[in-house]
Amino acid sequence: MINSAENDLLSFGIQMPNTAAPGTIASLKVSVSVPDTVDITRLVAKFSQSKGADVYIGDFRQISGLTSNDFTNDVTYTVVAENGDQLNYVVSVSQEATTPDPIDPVLGIGDEMATKALVFPNPFDQELFLDESLKNKAVKLTLHNTLGQTLPLTRQGESFRINHDINPGLYLLTIEEANARKTVMLLKR
Repeated sequence: MINSAENDLLSFGIQMPNTAAPGTIASLKVSVSVPDTVDITRLVAKFSQSKGADVYIGDFRQISGLTSNDFTNDVTYTVVAENGDQLNYVVSVSQEATTPDPIDPVLGIGDEMATKALVFPNPFDQELFLDESLKNKAVKLTLHNTLGQTLPLTRQGESFRINHDINPGLYLLTIEEANARKTVMLLKR
């Protein structure tokens, strides 16, 4: 049996909550652009490589869609063919400015309320409170981390409490009423 010498990175992208950022492979360089709201210190890459090849960063084997890495600086992915031949791909992740969600009139967020916080405090600890404009509405809050994992919340009167300890960092809170939805960024202390 002849071991293959193929060691190409065929596709590359970054997984994010509800979406993915595709990468561009040119020669041995990979460029990916993500929104500036994404924590680039713990991103998960989804990639494909030549059949039979393995992918490493340093001595650590990378699993597509599972292994997370810090992309604050360029990261070198080494694709190792079955016969041991290697190619190094340098991955650069850049962040681009995002524009806020458009104003959602179904939630009652008119122009005069566009700058108001819908929940507070921000940054938060373990509890979130609704703005007066939402208190008497049947709203559902869903909290996600930057990997898209849902974190359970429990409503206690006029507040929502996070059911377990979470790490400091950036979180996305989706506020839903009937068939309207708005997502806001929150910072956990």
